[in-house]
Amino acid sequence: MGDRFRLHPLARAWLDAEDLDRMPAVAATGSSWDAFVVDKMCLDGVVDVGGVMVDRALFAQRWACVPDRCAPRPGRGRWRSCCADAVVGLTAAEKERLARHGAAVERIGGCRVQLDASGAFVAQVEDRCAFARIDGAGAIRCALRRVAADLHLDRSLLQPIACRVFPLVLFALGPETVVVTVLNRRNHRRLGACAPTRYPCLADATLPLLCEAMAADLDWLFGAGFAAALRRRARRSR
Repeated sequence: MGDRFRLHPLARAWLDAEDLDRMPAVAATGSSWDAFVVDKMCLDGVVDVGGVMVDRALFAQRWACVPDRCAPRPGRGRWRSCCADAVVGLTAAEKERLARHGAAVERIGGCRVQLDASGAFVAQVEDRCAFARIDGAGAIRCALRRVAADLHLDRSLLQPIACRVFPLVLFALGPETVVVTVLNRRNHRRLGACAPTRYPCLADATLPLLCEAMAADLDWLFGAGFAAALRRRARRSR
């Protein structure tokens, strides 16, 4: 029997949280997603990778974080970025963790923990995530990642999990089964998201495969070896 993978406890709690107003492009619920998964399964579009149901779209998707292309500047045109164009909902646990480290976020990250008027989402400041910062090279960076690194924290104890897993879409199919897909041309309308061709991190065919570029986060999500298992399964699917 091959390796069996399970969702990280923090990610499982996030996915199952009843109080989460989810970022549309990351976590999905509802009967329409049941139908999406059933259709995919019937078309052999979903495969089992160590107990995780994986949309084949993941195998071919190119992705890499390209912060220099996401930074606002003249000529950026129609390009989108996750920190400006995605709404990040927070669970009660995520809000509590951010509040606990609020002083460090201000001291190290140079920003305050800010939520929107409803208290359910990360605030947008000047049309961009409150934690987004432009570095000295003109690239946009997440201040929470820097704070977590300086505090030697697993960054998901500070950065919202929705941000860590973008552009993946996680869907709970029952209490044990997780389906993972990626924001793509076939599902972005269902998610209420911008088309992936509008994101520089998803639209460039010269970027590495997502299962390679995102290997560390995939292994964090589902356990060591998951990214390698995905790559092996992708090779068999060609």
